[in-house]
Amino acid sequence: MSGSNNIKQKDFLELNDVKERLSRLKSNASREVLGSRGFYYYTTLDTFSKIFDNKEIWIRNVSNMNDRKEFVLDPQLEKEKKFYHLFCFSNSDVESIPMWYMYSGISGNGVRIKFTSLLVKEIINNCKLYTPAGDLLCKDDYEVKAGWVYYRYRDGYYKLNNKSYTVCDWNKSFYKDNMFVKSHHWLYEKEFRIVIKNRLDEEFDYLKLDISAIFDKLTFTFGPEFEYSELKKYPILKGVRKSGRFKNSTLDISMGLIKNP
Repeated sequence: MSGSNNIKQKDFLELNDVKERLSRLKSNASREVLGSRGFYYYTTLDTFSKIFDNKEIWIRNVSNMNDRKEFVLDPQLEKEKKFYHLFCFSNSDVESIPMWYMYSGISGNGVRIKFTSLLVKEIINNCKLYTPAGDLLCKDDYEVKAGWVYYRYRDGYYKLNNKSYTVCDWNKSFYKDNMFVKSHHWLYEKEFRIVIKNRLDEEFDYLKLDISAIFDKLTFTFGPEFEYSELKKYPILKGVRKSGRFKNSTLDISMGLIKNP
Protein backbone atom coordinates (compact mmCIF):
# COMPACT_ATOMS: atom_id res chain seq x y z
CA MET A 1 0.00 0.00 0.00
CA SER A 2 1.20 3.49 -0.87
CA GLY A 3 2.86 5.34 2.00
CA SER A 4 3.68 2.25 4.06
CA ASN A 5 7.12 1.20 5.25
CA ASN A 6 8.43 -2.08 3.82
CA ILE A 7 10.01 -4.17 6.53
CA LYS A 8 10.93 -7.76 7.27
CA GLN A 9 8.81 -9.63 9.78
CA LYS A 10 11.61 -10.15 12.30
CA ASP A 11 12.53 -6.45 12.30
CA PHE A 12 8.89 -5.41 12.54
CA LEU A 13 8.22 -7.57 15.60
CA GLU A 14 11.33 -6.23 17.30
CA LEU A 15 9.97 -2.67 17.02
CA ASN A 16 7.45 -3.62 19.68
CA ASP A 17 9.81 -5.25 22.17
CA VAL A 18 9.24 -2.42 24.63
CA LYS A 19 10.36 -4.14 27.82
CA GLU A 20 13.73 -5.10 26.33
CA ARG A 21 14.31 -1.61 24.93
CA LEU A 22 13.43 0.00 28.26
CA SER A 23 15.90 -2.23 30.08
CA ARG A 24 18.75 -0.75 28.02
CA LEU A 25 17.91 2.87 28.89
CA LYS A 26 18.76 5.12 31.77
CA SER A 27 15.99 5.53 34.36
CA ASN A 28 14.95 8.98 33.10
CA ALA A 29 14.84 8.12 29.39
CA SER A 30 11.42 6.45 29.13
CA ARG A 31 10.23 8.83 26.40
CA GLU A 32 12.84 7.48 23.98
CA VAL A 33 10.86 4.23 23.84
CA LEU A 34 7.35 5.17 24.96
CA GLY A 35 7.08 8.64 23.43
CA SER A 36 5.67 11.84 24.91
CA ARG A 37 1.95 11.11 24.63
CA GLY A 38 -0.05 10.16 27.72
CA PHE A 39 -1.39 6.66 28.41
CA TYR A 40 -5.07 6.84 29.34
CA TYR A 41 -7.22 4.36 31.23
CA TYR A 42 -10.95 5.03 30.76
CA THR A 43 -13.21 3.71 33.50
CA THR A 44 -16.59 4.19 35.16
CA LEU A 45 -17.06 6.47 38.14
CA ASP A 46 -17.94 3.48 40.31
CA THR A 47 -14.72 1.65 39.40
CA PHE A 48 -12.70 4.84 39.76
CA SER A 49 -13.96 5.34 43.32
CA LYS A 50 -12.64 1.87 44.18
CA ILE A 51 -9.29 2.62 42.51
CA PHE A 52 -9.12 5.92 44.40
CA ASP A 53 -9.90 4.19 47.70
CA ASN A 54 -7.70 1.09 47.37
CA LYS A 55 -4.90 2.45 45.16
CA GLU A 56 -5.10 -0.67 43.02
CA ILE A 57 -6.38 -1.63 39.57
CA TRP A 58 -7.82 -5.01 38.71
CA ILE A 59 -6.09 -6.51 35.67
CA ARG A 60 -8.71 -8.72 34.04
CA ASN A 61 -8.19 -12.13 32.50
CA VAL A 62 -8.31 -11.99 28.68
CA SER A 63 -11.38 -14.22 28.76
CA ASN A 64 -13.26 -11.05 29.79
CA MET A 65 -12.02 -8.94 26.86
CA ASN A 66 -14.45 -7.57 24.28
CA ASP A 67 -12.61 -8.77 21.17
CA ARG A 68 -13.43 -12.48 21.04
CA LYS A 69 -11.02 -13.05 18.14
CA GLU A 70 -7.91 -12.16 20.12
CA PHE A 71 -5.28 -14.91 20.32
CA VAL A 72 -7.33 -17.32 18.16
CA LEU A 73 -4.83 -17.14 15.28
CA ASP A 74 -2.27 -18.95 17.43
CA PRO A 75 -3.72 -22.27 18.71
CA GLN A 76 -1.24 -22.39 21.59
CA LEU A 77 -2.18 -18.90 22.79
CA GLU A 78 -5.86 -19.76 22.43
CA LYS A 79 -5.28 -22.80 24.62
CA GLU A 80 -3.37 -20.87 27.30
CA LYS A 81 -5.20 -17.54 27.22
CA LYS A 82 -6.86 -18.14 30.59
CA PHE A 83 -3.45 -17.43 32.16
CA TYR A 84 -3.05 -14.00 30.48
CA HIS A 85 -4.11 -10.63 31.86
CA LEU A 86 -4.18 -7.33 29.96
CA PHE A 87 -3.80 -3.77 31.26
CA CYS A 88 -4.85 -1.61 28.30
CA PHE A 89 -4.39 2.11 27.62
CA SER A 90 -5.35 4.52 24.88
CA ASN A 91 -2.07 6.16 23.86
CA SER A 92 -3.53 9.44 22.60
CA ASP A 93 -3.81 12.83 24.27
CA VAL A 94 -6.94 13.52 22.22
CA GLU A 95 -10.13 12.51 24.04
CA SER A 96 -11.89 9.65 22.29
CA ILE A 97 -15.70 9.68 22.15
CA PRO A 98 -15.91 5.88 21.56
CA MET A 99 -13.53 5.24 24.46
CA TRP A 100 -15.57 7.44 26.79
CA TYR A 101 -18.84 5.68 26.06
CA MET A 102 -17.54 2.12 25.69
CA TYR A 103 -15.29 2.01 28.73
CA SER A 104 -16.46 4.80 31.05
CA GLY A 105 -20.17 4.08 30.78
CA ILE A 106 -22.86 5.18 28.33
CA SER A 107 -23.84 8.01 30.68
CA GLY A 108 -20.63 9.86 29.76
CA ASN A 109 -20.10 10.31 33.49
CA GLY A 110 -16.85 8.37 33.90
CA VAL A 111 -13.20 9.21 34.49
CA ARG A 112 -10.03 9.06 32.38
CA ILE A 113 -6.82 8.33 34.30
CA LYS A 114 -3.57 9.60 32.81
CA PHE A 115 -0.29 7.71 33.16
CA THR A 116 2.89 9.33 31.84
CA SER A 117 5.54 7.33 30.00
CA LEU A 118 7.66 7.31 33.17
CA LEU A 119 4.79 5.82 35.20
CA VAL A 120 4.10 3.18 32.55
CA LYS A 121 7.78 2.29 32.58
CA GLU A 122 7.61 1.93 36.37
CA ILE A 123 4.66 -0.48 36.09
CA ILE A 124 6.39 -2.56 33.40
CA ASN A 125 9.64 -2.88 35.31
CA ASN A 126 8.42 -2.98 38.91
CA CYS A 127 4.78 -4.04 38.98
CA LYS A 128 3.48 -5.32 42.31
CA LEU A 129 0.76 -7.92 41.81
CA TYR A 130 -1.62 -9.74 44.14
CA THR A 131 -4.08 -12.57 43.64
CA PRO A 132 -7.79 -11.85 44.33
CA ALA A 133 -7.23 -13.39 47.78
CA GLY A 134 -4.49 -10.84 48.48
CA ASP A 135 -1.42 -13.07 48.10
CA LEU A 136 1.62 -11.24 46.71
CA LEU A 137 3.07 -12.75 43.53
CA CYS A 138 6.83 -13.11 43.41
CA LYS A 139 8.79 -12.27 40.24
CA ASP A 140 8.95 -15.93 39.23
CA ASP A 141 5.15 -16.23 39.31
CA TYR A 142 4.50 -14.08 36.24
CA GLU A 143 5.98 -12.69 33.03
CA VAL A 144 5.48 -9.15 31.70
CA LYS A 145 5.45 -7.96 28.09
CA ALA A 146 4.38 -4.56 26.76
CA GLY A 147 3.81 -2.82 23.47
CA TRP A 148 1.38 -1.23 21.05
CA VAL A 149 -1.28 -3.24 19.27
CA TYR A 150 -0.62 -4.25 15.65
CA TYR A 151 -3.79 -3.33 13.74
CA ARG A 152 -4.27 -5.85 10.95
CA TYR A 153 -5.69 -4.75 7.57
CA ARG A 154 -4.71 -7.82 5.59
CA ASP A 155 -1.95 -10.40 5.66
CA GLY A 156 1.29 -8.47 5.84
CA TYR A 157 -0.17 -4.96 6.14
CA TYR A 158 -0.41 -3.39 9.62
CA LYS A 159 -0.50 -0.14 11.52
CA LEU A 160 1.69 0.15 14.61
CA ASN A 161 1.84 3.23 16.81
CA ASN A 162 0.29 5.46 14.10
CA LYS A 163 2.63 4.24 11.35
CA SER A 164 1.83 1.90 8.42
CA TYR A 165 3.97 -1.12 7.54
CA THR A 166 4.01 -3.76 4.85
CA VAL A 167 5.75 -6.93 6.02
CA CYS A 168 7.53 -8.11 2.88
CA ASP A 169 8.17 -11.68 4.06
CA TRP A 170 4.95 -12.13 6.08
CA ASN A 171 3.92 -15.64 7.10
CA LYS A 172 1.67 -17.14 9.77
CA SER A 173 4.48 -17.35 12.29
CA PHE A 174 3.72 -13.66 12.85
CA TYR A 175 0.97 -14.75 15.25
CA LYS A 176 3.08 -17.17 17.28
CA ASP A 177 3.22 -15.94 20.88
CA ASN A 178 2.09 -12.52 19.61
CA MET A 179 -0.33 -10.98 22.11
CA PHE A 180 -0.62 -7.62 20.33
CA VAL A 181 -2.69 -8.29 17.19
CA LYS A 182 -6.19 -6.91 16.57
CA SER A 183 -8.35 -6.14 13.56
CA HIS A 184 -8.15 -2.60 12.14
CA HIS A 185 -11.75 -2.09 13.28
CA TRP A 186 -10.31 -1.39 16.74
CA LEU A 187 -7.90 1.28 15.47
CA TYR A 188 -9.76 4.08 17.28
CA GLU A 189 -8.48 2.66 20.60
CA LYS A 190 -4.83 3.48 19.77
CA GLU A 191 -4.02 0.78 22.24
CA PHE A 192 -0.89 0.17 24.24
CA ARG A 193 -1.05 -2.83 26.52
CA ILE A 194 0.85 -4.47 29.33
CA VAL A 195 0.50 -8.25 29.15
CA ILE A 196 0.92 -10.29 32.32
CA LYS A 197 1.20 -14.05 32.02
CA ASN A 198 0.41 -15.97 35.17
CA ARG A 199 2.94 -18.81 35.51
CA LEU A 200 1.06 -20.49 38.33
CA ASP A 201 -1.17 -23.51 37.74
CA GLU A 202 -4.17 -21.65 39.16
CA GLU A 203 -6.39 -19.49 36.94
CA PHE A 204 -7.52 -16.07 38.23
CA ASP A 205 -10.38 -13.89 36.99
CA TYR A 206 -8.20 -10.86 37.72
CA LEU A 207 -4.95 -9.80 39.39
CA LYS A 208 -4.61 -6.75 41.63
CA LEU A 209 -2.02 -4.20 40.50
CA ASP A 210 -0.78 -2.07 43.40
CA ILE A 211 -0.41 1.55 42.19
CA SER A 212 -0.01 3.15 45.62
CA ALA A 213 3.61 4.14 44.90
CA ILE A 214 2.64 6.16 41.82
CA PHE A 215 -0.94 7.19 42.63
CA ASP A 216 -0.10 10.75 43.67
CA LYS A 217 1.48 11.32 40.23
CA LEU A 218 -1.67 10.41 38.31
CA THR A 219 -4.06 13.00 36.89
CA PHE A 220 -7.73 12.61 36.01
CA THR A 221 -10.35 13.92 33.57
CA PHE A 222 -14.09 13.79 34.21
CA GLY A 223 -16.28 12.53 31.36
CA PRO A 224 -18.03 14.80 28.81
CA GLU A 225 -21.42 14.49 30.54
CA PHE A 226 -20.08 14.48 34.09
CA GLU A 227 -22.50 15.60 36.80
CA TYR A 228 -20.80 16.70 40.03
CA SER A 229 -23.91 15.69 41.93
CA GLU A 230 -22.85 12.08 41.26
CA LEU A 231 -19.90 12.53 43.63
CA LYS A 232 -22.30 12.49 46.56
CA LYS A 233 -22.65 8.74 46.06
CA TYR A 234 -18.93 8.23 46.70
CA PRO A 235 -17.75 9.69 50.04
CA ILE A 236 -14.15 8.72 49.25
CA LEU A 237 -14.18 11.28 46.41
CA LYS A 238 -15.26 14.18 48.63
CA GLY A 239 -13.24 17.28 47.83
CA VAL A 240 -11.76 16.05 44.54
CA ARG A 241 -13.16 19.07 42.66
CA LYS A 242 -10.69 21.28 44.52
CA SER A 243 -7.72 19.12 43.61
CA GLY A 244 -5.43 20.32 40.84
CA ARG A 245 -5.21 16.72 39.62
CA PHE A 246 -8.77 16.76 38.24
CA LYS A 247 -10.08 18.58 35.18
CA ASN A 248 -13.19 18.56 33.04
CA SER A 249 -13.52 17.06 29.57
CA THR A 250 -12.92 19.46 26.67
CA LEU A 251 -15.87 17.88 24.80
CA ASP A 252 -19.18 19.71 24.77
CA ILE A 253 -21.57 16.93 23.81
CA SER A 254 -24.74 15.21 24.96
CA MET A 255 -25.24 11.74 23.53
CA GLY A 256 -28.50 11.02 25.33
CA LEU A 257 -27.79 7.29 25.49
CA ILE A 258 -29.63 6.84 28.78
CA LYS A 259 -33.33 7.41 28.34
CA ASN A 260 -35.65 8.33 31.19
CA PRO A 261 -38.51 5.82 31.65
